[in-house]
Amino acid sequence: MKAVLAIDGGNSKTDIALVAADGAVLARGRGPGFVPHTVGAAAAVDTVARAVAALGVELPPGTHTAACVAGADLPEDEIALGVEFRRRGLGVTVAVANDTFAVLRAGATHPWGVVVVCGAGVNALGVAPDGRVARFPSLGRLTGDWGGGEHLGEEVLWHAVRAEDGRGPGTALAAPPPPTSPAPAPPTPRSPSTTDGSRAPNSTASSRSSWPPPSTTPSRPRSCPGWPTRSTPSGR
Repeated sequence: MKAVLAIDGGNSKTDIALVAADGAVLARGRGPGFVPHTVGAAAAVDTVARAVAALGVELPPGTHTAACVAGADLPEDEIALGVEFRRRGLGVTVAVANDTFAVLRAGATHPWGVVVVCGAGVNALGVAPDGRVARFPSLGRLTGDWGGGEHLGEEVLWHAVRAEDGRGPGTALAAPPPPTSPAPAPPTPRSPSTTDGSRAPNSTASSRSSWPPPSTTPSRPRSCPGWPTRSTPSGR
């Protein structure tokens, strides 16, 4: 039985699914973020391999792997990642593409359209009805990209530090957070009256001993134009 190992690897998490040729989901799981630009292609694919092993099922013979992953921004990235997937036996054939292709496939009603992603970084993809693809490198400031979470965090620290040491204008980003207001005191319960009109023993002390209550705050397979056509057997 042929199957597809579908991989959606983002910076914060990696979703995987093993799907049969008839569309039935055989297994699914989740692993850590896919960050080849930080740890390298080999280590990034290792995280996927461990997530696949955690599924507890063997890949059927002839499995094709379709990996839409962050960090596959340039043709050489796709080649390097494909080599690592094949080296670990993750599929007889492997196709690697940027994770924007997965977002487009999940959100569009047709195999064409435009998608914009704003996560740890920013990226965009356009696929025309005739299969033409428009992309940009998405390499951060080097390629003019702006607005991802990682970049915004760096900008906040940059402005706050310059305001603190006097090299830049003042900014609310450098101000300490406002003090929190104390919790209001609990109401004092009234002592109930007895049947003869006298007051029952005061229970205020026992009521107050349990205030404030303990914290309950929680702790923190259809074809798609534009899809890369390279598919190399694992033996090569």
